Amino acid sequence: MTEEAVNLYIDELANDGLEFYANLAEYRMGKQ
Repeated sequence: MTEEAVNLYIDELANDGLEFYANLAEYRMGKQ
């Protein structure tokens, strides 16, 4: 993998992670 490809891959993972945590926070707030 080129460095550029690695950076894109990391960005994708970071975005997925942020989305996951945002959904989790919403879910937990909705349950209270």
